[in-house]
Amino acid sequence: MIATRMAGSRLIQRMKNRSEQSGDTEIKFLERLGKASLPKNADRIIWLHARDKQSALPLFSVIEQLNEQDLGIDFLLTTRRHEDTAELIQQLPENTIHQFLPIDLDEPITSFIEHWSPNVAVISEGEYWPHILTRLAKTGVPIISINAKISEKSYKRWLWIPGLAKSVLLSFDLILAQDLHLSLIHI
Repeated sequence: MIATRMAGSRLIQRMKNRSEQSGDTEIKFLERLGKASLPKNADRIIWLHARDKQSALPLFSVIEQLNEQDLGIDFLLTTRRHEDTAELIQQLPENTIHQFLPIDLDEPITSFIEHWSPNVAVISEGEYWPHILTRLAKTGVPIISINAKISEKSYKRWLWIPGLAKSVLLSFDLILAQDLHLSLIHI
């Protein structure tokens, strides 16, 4: 527990330094600590996560199709990388807001999930963060992986920690893989 806190403190300090160097605002840094910069506007929220703008754009069609059904749902889109965020925010579909993904530590994740209380979490392209998935699963939020993919390099890394890999993959209620090769990997 103490080691985790120390590592977490170092990670946060490193993130703060990197954030200052890249010109990120204080708000973006606080979002990464799980502190929402925007209010929750609806009772029902679908949380979609993508690594960056390029991975997020295909999610827009999912949001637009659900919006056409007039279900009274708002959408929270998170990304991990800050490149092209301003451009992404300008392109967001109706009733969709953007926040940065909190770092994969207990306190930021808990704060983030308690604030947004998503009804469903949709994770795109294999952005699997163990603490986030575990916390979502514990709260009973259905978790869906879409466009799931894994590089050969990542696959080999996961083989070194099979227990964690199994736990992470079993967190999902549904996994939709990009190709047949990935769907043949056994848990």
